[in-house]
Amino acid sequence: MQSELVFSLGKHTITISSFELLAACAILLAVSAFMLFLSRKNRIVVQRSLLTDELMTHLSRIADALENQALRGTDPGIAEAIRRMDERLQANLAPPAKPDTDARTIPYSMFGREIQPAK
Repeated sequence: MQSELVFSLGKHTITISSFELLAACAILLAVSAFMLFLSRKNRIVVQRSLLTDELMTHLSRIADALENQALRGTDPGIAEAIRRMDERLQANLAPPAKPDTDARTIPYSMFGREIQPAK
């Protein structure tokens, strides 16, 4: 079912179907994309200078150092620290020890407070 859009300007009546509206939108989108493509003439060109050469040298040294770090693998000291942290995490995830028999929790307490029995 195609819907129609009706414009009336005085004595003139213009009827546009949904297909014509879709085609007009597609044409407008294509024209705007073409215009955007043509407007990309503002390009920045970095000319060679002593400063840019020095910057490129430092950036290449940083890149080489990062590649060496990645290829070297994990340092044994770091691997040991990670292993110890994993052990601590596993210990913290273990079920808690039995609570003291002297202390008991308040029923339905949202803070898990403990009270001491009267002596």
